[in-house]
Amino acid sequence: MSSQPTPDPATVSQVAQQEGGTTKGSTSAQMQSEMTKQANAEQVDAHVADKLAKGEPITKQEASLAESRESRAMGGQRPPPGSVAAQAQSAAAKDAAAPQKDANLAKTTSDVKAKLDSAPQTVTPDDANKARSAETKAKGVTEKGGVAAQAQSQAAANQGTKK
Repeated sequence: MSSQPTPDPATVSQVAQQEGGTTKGSTSAQMQSEMTKQANAEQVDAHVADKLAKGEPITKQEASLAESRESRAMGGQRPPPGSVAAQAQSAAAKDAAAPQKDANLAKTTSDVKAKLDSAPQTVTPDDANKARSAETKAKGVTEKGGVAAQAQSQAAANQGTKK
């Protein structure tokens, strides 16, 4: 994480002895601070990396904490792409969006299914596109024979260009 090697406790102790003790702003105090920042970042990163590996949801708070701790350990620099903090931010954003995507899928599917059941002649390509989009956003794919596929087929039939 850090661009400079983190001092080890023996080195910090040796420097503190040479300085006659650790005092605010001394080299040994700064070294001890760097050690603490590094340890804090590693602790949070280990927790978050474990959750990522298990596929468990990451909260925005966990992602922010990981980013903050990594940034502090790196002397205020933003964690690079691919870092645990970056992965956590990405996962948290996806996890936060999932309920909205599921709700959108449920509403869109319900609306299009109602049209398919009660007035199939009114199903349009726009209805099919909305169903496909909602299903793809929520599930990553569309189901063969699902509402989106049925709507696309019905919309094509309604336009006289059955696919």
